[in-house]
Amino acid sequence: MVREPRPEASRPHEEEEPHIPTSQSPLLETNQTSDSLEQQATLLLQPQAESPTSHGVSAPLLAHDGSQVPSQPAPERRWPSTLPPPVARWACGQQRKDLRDEFNTLEICAVQLLKTYDLDNSGALDKKELKSLLQDYSNRDKPVSDADVSYVMMVADKNHDDTIDQQEILYGLGAWHAWNHMPMSVGATFTRKNIGQGLPLPSMEALHEVMVILNESQPVERDELEYVHSLAVGLGATAECATNEQMRRAIAPWYMNIERAVTSTKKSCHGLAARCTPAGFLAYWQFATTGATTG
Repeated sequence: MVREPRPEASRPHEEEEPHIPTSQSPLLETNQTSDSLEQQATLLLQPQAESPTSHGVSAPLLAHDGSQVPSQPAPERRWPSTLPPPVARWACGQQRKDLRDEFNTLEICAVQLLKTYDLDNSGALDKKELKSLLQDYSNRDKPVSDADVSYVMMVADKNHDDTIDQQEILYGLGAWHAWNHMPMSVGATFTRKNIGQGLPLPSMEALHEVMVILNESQPVERDELEYVHSLAVGLGATAECATNEQMRRAIAPWYMNIERAVTSTKKSCHGLAARCTPAGFLAYWQFATTGATTG
């Protein structure tokens, strides 16, 4: 007796493959048939949906389960949290050393006068007290602005308590002095190398080249480069725009951050007794920076 094969529909272990709709082509949709070649040709000529990456728009990131990963916010602008150590004098150009030596005696006086401007005897200066200090000891014509005070505070206030203690004030005053007295060669180098001027923030390589020029071909270490770059970003410089002021303010703390040399006897002895008062120190400041006295 010959057994007849079972019908296809009665096979228990075979299952029909599920239909998976796709948007790659309308020909594969369930409601489309392949009977008419003309109908297929018409569908192929229809415009397809653009991919998520068309026109430079990136596709969203997907997690392992297929859900969309939320976009991350832009990184917060943060300043370096510690004061960088001073650079050895042998690794610095002469113009940097000259400016640092000019500041040496002023550094001594800043320590002595801290208590004069510390009106609440807290051992540190707040923004109002710092502004008075900068105003009295600034030999430029225009008054000290709130932006100037914020700059010094942001450079020097590394514990973020909105005050500057004795150690921080010396660093802040050094940056302030450098920003106001850096040689003209700094601006000339910025212009020649297209730094600032509303142009994009320079790359690390371009910034390193500029810093080596300003350091008179002496080596510039990676941590010095990263420090200046982080200051520029903290001051608001972006990949689209960096101003002269932002780049100059970013360079100033680095430019001054050199090991201290022995103070000149002439400048150290000039008006030492008078430095305990703002008026006396103002005369001394002008003498130390210009060689002139107020009479």
